[in-house]
Amino acid sequence: MANEAEWNRRQFGGDSDDDDKVDEAEEEKYGSAPGYTDDPHDMDVIETSGTQFKGLKNQGATCYLNALIQSLYFTPELRQAIYALNEDELGVKHIEEANELDEKIKSNANSLKDEDIAILQSLGYTNTRAKRALVKAEYDCDRARELLAKNEVPSVKKVLIQLRQFFSLLCASSESSVSTKDLTDAFGWVARQVHVQHDAHELNRILIDAIERSLKGTNNEQLIKDIYGGQSVSRTLCLQCEYCSEKKEDFLDVIVQVQNIANLKQAFALQCKSEYLVGDNKWFCEKCNAKQDVKRSMAYTKLPNVLTLALNRFVFNLETLNREKCNDTFEFPLVFDFEPFFDEKLSNTQTHRTAADEAELQKANQEHVQEQKRKEEAKQRRLQYEEERKKKKNNSNNNNNNNN
Repeated sequence: MANEAEWNRRQFGGDSDDDDKVDEAEEEKYGSAPGYTDDPHDMDVIETSGTQFKGLKNQGATCYLNALIQSLYFTPELRQAIYALNEDELGVKHIEEANELDEKIKSNANSLKDEDIAILQSLGYTNTRAKRALVKAEYDCDRARELLAKNEVPSVKKVLIQLRQFFSLLCASSESSVSTKDLTDAFGWVARQVHVQHDAHELNRILIDAIERSLKGTNNEQLIKDIYGGQSVSRTLCLQCEYCSEKKEDFLDVIVQVQNIANLKQAFALQCKSEYLVGDNKWFCEKCNAKQDVKRSMAYTKLPNVLTLALNRFVFNLETLNREKCNDTFEFPLVFDFEPFFDEKLSNTQTHRTAADEAELQKANQEHVQEQKRKEEAKQRRLQYEEERKKKKNNSNNNNNNNN
């Protein structure tokens, strides 16, 4: 780690300019978190050797962000790949021109036509770069397209520049804690956004997607997929003719159910457990040319080098019709055996009708009958309630008429 710290000092000795300025009115209105400051003279700062672990300052309600960024920092493959990006790949030399164009965009927003921006975006360019091209071309869409094709419109990897700077501070800074303000500025956040608690899983997807898009055109375009990319397969098996349809899907994270589930092993077992569609839910089989009972299941064909798990602690309560947080205890081990959930282990039973399917199919049909009965009873209760409500309303109207 000492070598990495020394390398960081050589590469990122000075502070980089802010890529996005926080709106002064917003800053004055919302301010910063109580006690929050970037000035080491205004707070008690414990100096370190530069190679110890660092904490992250909370800007208001950014604890979830801090935890996420720490996890990214402690992913060596990601950290080293971002360090390895050169100034040309990051677009450092274009920062000044990009800032000038961005200021013109803000002051001449009404001159930009949405249809011109949409045309340029349809060619694969980002919203920001499309706007810069139009401003540079003096709002001539055809000219803007030519500038983009010739790569004469500045492209600055703001998020990557600040993330690299931030990682270097986590490693080499002499302070015991590091500010995330320059990084959130690079996200385009204004002051009020750091005072709002966001969903960590959603932010992780947004940030990872932003990093992946920023890596386009560099030597590490496939970095995110190489680190976090996995693949699963979903199957639908006709239990009449055994025709099986398959669909493979790539993923960067896995959502794990928590409610009434004790641990990670049970969660994956439930995820890979077969589901039987019967009765009104029968599936149309192309081979049989008719609706049939089917078995649906899934398995994992490839695991990523770093598996990101998101615990689904928010569930929808069908009785209260509210989204509620699930506080069930959920255990996960330091070492996890994933073999039972691999396609090699599950494909044989998922692609054929087995003896175990007979009992499960019978159970599914019984449950379907019970469910239909419950729905019918609920329907009758609703009709009865509506009928009684109408009677009460009519009686009330009649009483009012008699009184008049």
